[in-house]
This record gives sequence, C-alpha cells and structure tokens, in this order.
Amino acid sequence: MTRYDLAGRTVAITGSTGGLGTALAAAVRSRGANLALLDLDGDLTRAAEHFGHLDVAVADAEIDTIAPTATLDPAAFERVIDINLTGVWRAFRAALPHLLAHRGYLLAISSMAAFAHSPLQSPYAASKAGVWAMCDSIRLKVRHLGIGVGSAHPPSSAPR
Repeated sequence: MTRYDLAGRTVAITGSTGGLGTALAAAVRSRGANLALLDLDGDLTRAAEHFGHLDVAVADAEIDTIAPTATLDPAAFERVIDINLTGVWRAFRAALPHLLAHRGYLLAISSMAAFAHSPLQSPYAASKAGVWAMCDSIRLKVRHLGIGVGSAHPPSSAPR
C-alpha cells in the first residue's frame, strides 16, 4: 500500500455539498475509498461507527461575506469566523479520537485568501489565515502520534 492509496480507507468530508467538496468527494470515491459526506462535525462519530473506522477527515464547510469593515454587521463577521475557523476546529476535535487507531489524516480546506487579502473580505481572510495557523499548531501537537495535518489553499476561482 502506498502512502496515497485510498482503497478501503474511510474518508469523511464535512461541507461536501459545494463545488469543491463535490469534486473532492468524486475523486476520493474514484480511488476506492469509503466515503461519508457530512454536514456537521457531530456526524463524524456516526461515520466512524458506520464504517468501523475513520482514516481521513476533511473540513470543507465555508461561507463568505463581502462588505467594507465600516459597514459590516458584527453578526455576519462572527458567522464567517464560526463556520470557517471554529467549524474546522470542531471537525478536527471530533475526528481526532477516531484517527488515532489508524494514524489518520486531518485536512482543512482553506484558501489563498489566507495569504492574498481582499479589501472587502476581512472576515474571510482572517478565518482562512486562522485555519492555516491552527493546522500548523495542531500538526505540531499530533505528529508524534502519527497523525498528519494539512491545509489546502485553492484560489478563489476554484469551484466552491
């Protein structure tokens, strides 16, 4: 078995109903993986129970809001942070106990917005930069357990 062999592995994807999530799910399925398409992080436990194990958890849920900071509704800002950043943390936290046995992998779908910022997307850029930093921090903590952690940074033109 090679490092990237997904045959027989269980891959759970949260936020899998968008363009990128749908494409990722199709690619994973075509490589022979058991696939769990989820809306919420709590479903990760049910997926692990259904398939008997979990090898990879992908956190892909996201939203955006476009507005200048001066007129941005604070609730809209908080919602972007909650879904894009805190949602990844929740998914990772729920998945970690299930990944330990199989030395699995956590993947967060971030964005190039973590590095290249738009003047009207401050909450989105902040959330995606936070995802990148959080993944790096979690990676440092769990790598000795054999768990990999990564973040993907597609351009904003990628299908979402």
